[in-house]
Amino acid sequence: MKMNLKYLVTVCAVALASAAHAQTAPDRMTLEQVRALVRASLPPAIGKTNSELVKNLSLAKLDINSPLSKAFDPGKVTRAVFGRLSPNRDPGCSRSRTPTGDVDEGLCTSMFGEPGGAGEFRVLSYSKDMTVGDITFLKRPAQQELTPNTIKPVTIELGSAYDAAVKFGSDTLGLPRIEIATPPAGTDPAALVTTLALGFGQQDKSEGQIPLMRVVHVHRAAELPTALPDPASGLKLTHILAPGEATFFVDDVGVQGARVEGWVSLPIDPKLDPRLAKTDEQLADEIAQELFAGGGQKIAKVQMAFALAPSGYPNPDDPNPPLCPACGVLRPVLRVVMFTFDTQVESKEGEIAAPGLVHEFQLVDGTQEAPVRPMTQQQ
Repeated sequence: MKMNLKYLVTVCAVALASAAHAQTAPDRMTLEQVRALVRASLPPAIGKTNSELVKNLSLAKLDINSPLSKAFDPGKVTRAVFGRLSPNRDPGCSRSRTPTGDVDEGLCTSMFGEPGGAGEFRVLSYSKDMTVGDITFLKRPAQQELTPNTIKPVTIELGSAYDAAVKFGSDTLGLPRIEIATPPAGTDPAALVTTLALGFGQQDKSEGQIPLMRVVHVHRAAELPTALPDPASGLKLTHILAPGEATFFVDDVGVQGARVEGWVSLPIDPKLDPRLAKTDEQLADEIAQELFAGGGQKIAKVQMAFALAPSGYPNPDDPNPPLCPACGVLRPVLRVVMFTFDTQVESKEGEIAAPGLVHEFQLVDGTQEAPVRPMTQQQ
């Protein structure tokens, strides 16, 4: 009898908990609700026919004559990072292919000093195959005893730091200047530059902060032949995102560190057929199906932007695609970020939804494969 009573109590507790959860947890959206949200979130430039839109996006300006893969000069960058110092260069830098004969997409690294040592340390790494577009360097002074009174704060203005970073990226690293969009007139430099600061104090009591570095982050962009109007904001879209971003650390002396990621040197697909552009209904249905398939989500909002993204379709101009250094092209896509609430927890009024996965949708039908770039977690 005791066992039956215990079982009955347990069943009742589970039933009550399930009932309470059913009353408090937000309902999962239906496919039609997701489709309606997607339709309302489509960029104004997308219409019933999108051939002209795709043609405009596919003619976005990239530096095809002097891309990063050609403009990057290892000797020049090495001198800029190490000066008269003599770094140790990885012997593997001289090998351009892997043991299996494939193009080596690894890094060539040079280093002066020890990463964990007390002396001066400098490091430079870059892609052996610069079509991949990765560059990293860092300068660190020798260890010394410092106090809040002896640390020299950075004083360079935010706008000047931005200009110094862009100039270094273009003149020294080889980033094409036309692929770095010029900020609109009147743009607040604080929107482009942040400050790395050192806090100081005793135990849990903060006594102040000392600004050490200006941090400049740049997204690669391609200028459109024809700007796209946005009736809602009254502004015009002049550029679209392209693969690649760069971060620079600037002090009063100059650029002390930089990180360039994924600035790939690929052409825009020359065989892209704008006549095969998807309609607004086709895009909305495809996007809704993908977002709904995630399951268990309460979508708060959806943000979309046009971009150029790598595609796994082999470069049609390469005579031997399986062995080409960069078997790929860039194709215009619609980048979609959804912001979601957890359906297992009741959302509170005023709660900010978290960004979820970033999806990229092809704007053109065809036999080409979908972009090789996988869905990525938004930071």
